[in-house]
Amino acid sequence: AIIRWRRTQRRTDDLRAPPRNPVSLTDLSPDLRAQILLLKAEGQKIEAIKLTRERTGLGLAEAKDLVEQIR
Repeated sequence: AIIRWRRTQRRTDDLRAPPRNPVSLTDLSPDLRAQILLLKAEGQKIEAIKLTRERTGLGLAEAKDLVEQIR
């Protein structure tokens, strides 16, 4: 029973996502910042978040937080 449990544990350990490196405002290129600001000014916050996710590889929550920080 213990051996079966350990095998199951190893399989689930392999499925966990590796930790991501956080991206900060200073890591963004000036071009990307400008595009995000333009989209936000046009009221297209969702498009700005999509662009951020596409360019940085961040998850939804992280990209949303980053877009909200940009002023």
